[in-house]
Amino acid sequence: MRIFHPIKDPILLTACIIASLLGSFLVLALMHKFLSMRAKGRLITALTFLAGFFYSLEFFLPAKDGKNFLTPWVEPVGDALAVIGAFAFPLGLISLAVVHLGNIRRRREGWYFSLFLFIAMLAMALSAFLNHYARLPLAKNIFTCLFSGLYIPLGVAMMSTLAFYIVSAAYRAFRVTNVEAVLMMGAAIIVMLGQIPFGMWLTSWLPMQGIVASLRIENLSNWFMTVVNMSVQRAIGFGLAIGGIAMALRVWLSLERGMQLGGK
Repeated sequence: MRIFHPIKDPILLTACIIASLLGSFLVLALMHKFLSMRAKGRLITALTFLAGFFYSLEFFLPAKDGKNFLTPWVEPVGDALAVIGAFAFPLGLISLAVVHLGNIRRRREGWYFSLFLFIAMLAMALSAFLNHYARLPLAKNIFTCLFSGLYIPLGVAMMSTLAFYIVSAAYRAFRVTNVEAVLMMGAAIIVMLGQIPFGMWLTSWLPMQGIVASLRIENLSNWFMTVVNMSVQRAIGFGLAIGGIAMALRVWLSLERGMQLGGK
């Protein structure tokens, strides 16, 4: 059962979007004008607690056929939280613009990088909007040139540069200085040999069946990957899950530092 239904009339939809934006900005302006920093912090704490309490209550309350009286509100509340989260993008853009405009105005070292940032951001945004909404061929060519011809190759070049750092880190990790390093290096060599034909050729003389077949390099590599590696990954995932729950509780109860404006 859906509580809210999408508006299909484009005029009414546009009017609702404009009215919602104006109403949101009015509420934010009034809060900024009349609420103190402590009051803003308490309001954020209360809203954060209510949002987390809603989802917790919906999850733990007894349900009939997998639903309780809060279940129909999960999707609208999720959409509302996504819309509220979208307000962070303009704030991020404003903060980015303030920082880099300061670099350009004061001619700080590397100020021309800030200038390139504005040029690239405006070119990409304008070409994307014109390509998507106006369907202009020139805008499409500019967008394709910027995205496929510049952005993607730059990303690939960045990842290629990181590969050298990975090799450097692997060299430091594989230096044989203790027993643990020997075990790790041995496991790494077996796993790498198990992925290439040369490694499989080294133990190709061993039978394919029986206990001795377990000593074939591809079987050893598979054992390391599916038993040793998987158990470690599950342990790490379990630890991450516990850490995520702890962090979620701290954010929900506003115990995390910086959650309260004007507080310590």
